[in-house]
Amino acid sequence: MLKTVISHQFSAIRHKRHCDPAPYGAGVAISFLNRFLAALGMTGGWLFMALPVYAQCQPGETSTDFGCISNDPLKFATSIYGIGLGLIGVIGLLSIIYGAFLVLTSQGDPIKLQNGRSYIVYALIGMGLAVGGFAFYRIIATNVIKLPGFS
Repeated sequence: MLKTVISHQFSAIRHKRHCDPAPYGAGVAISFLNRFLAALGMTGGWLFMALPVYAQCQPGETSTDFGCISNDPLKFATSIYGIGLGLIGVIGLLSIIYGAFLVLTSQGDPIKLQNGRSYIVYALIGMGLAVGGFAFYRIIATNVIKLPGFS
């Protein structure tokens, strides 16, 4: 009796698998998306766990959540620019990852493919402009204008 019940259950499963017109449908895509978001969350969690580092600041510096920031206006601008570059880098990296995800899941649709490509291209352009602006700022301040404090 038990053997008959088990064989009927397996034949029903086998029949469903062979007769299902889309055995790999939306369930697989949702499962992949859940796994991708979980992996992204774990990666981001490790990234932000390292942020709150409280060090002993030097005289003339103020302790913040981003570290020690100088009270001198020139060094303050440099440290704020560095923090901004870090945030731009993280946002740019996330935009590149999202654009790559859109390209991979476009399934040949040219509109979705172009949308993913534009995310990647504009993220790279933005990161390049941010780094180029910082380099321009440092070169102009130290070599051309020779501002005091930028040596």
